[in-house]
Amino acid sequence: MRDEPECPPLVLITGGGEDRPAFLLAWEVRESAPSDWSAWVAWVRESGGRQARHVTTVRAARLRPLEPPEAYRSVPRRVRCMDGVIRPWAAGEPPGD
Repeated sequence: MRDEPECPPLVLITGGGEDRPAFLLAWEVRESAPSDWSAWVAWVRESGGRQARHVTTVRAARLRPLEPPEAYRSVPRRVRCMDGVIRPWAAGEPPGD
């Protein structure tokens, strides 16, 4: 039995002048734009000689997988509803239903 937590899968963030590897934390879609998926990602960056975590959202279209497809199956998917509530997304369910 493993005691250590699973590590989020790696992705490559493209565009913006420099490709950057990052951990994929979650997929998110807005209820008002059900075809416009974003991704929450994290990476370590250096600032002023110190390392710091950086967490942000990027458009899903900017990501490229760096691991086999099965590595991404456990990444949470959620819907940001128009009333501000964030809820899990169910496969095949259009946001807002």
